[in-house]
Amino acid sequence: MTTAKHTPTPWGYDGDGFDSVAAQDFGTDGYTIFPLDEEGMACGHICEMSEVEGDDEAEANAAFIVKAVNNHDSLLEALKALCAAVSRVGGVQAEQLGLAQPYLDGCAAIEKAKEQ
Repeated sequence: MTTAKHTPTPWGYDGDGFDSVAAQDFGTDGYTIFPLDEEGMACGHICEMSEVEGDDEAEANAAFIVKAVNNHDSLLEALKALCAAVSRVGGVQAEQLGLAQPYLDGCAAIEKAKEQ
């Protein structure tokens, strides 16, 4: 079984709206999420997010998705490094420094990020 990979980062979004059948039928506008090339230009299409006129939630969601996707790998690597450092400190010292629970939470978050 092959596992599909996601579109490479970085991603971007634009709020110029789109001209889809749904947008025409329901009077919605929206935001398009797309991959960016080396020059920071849109070079494909990932998804569209509809919004009802006057509702800013779709833009906030598009911005949040793009920010999360673009920072996922670096945040995961930083968390792995922190968990490895706490692991080297050892149980008693980690407990004294208040790092035991954050360490466990970090390890759980790393495992959760691996699930797909």
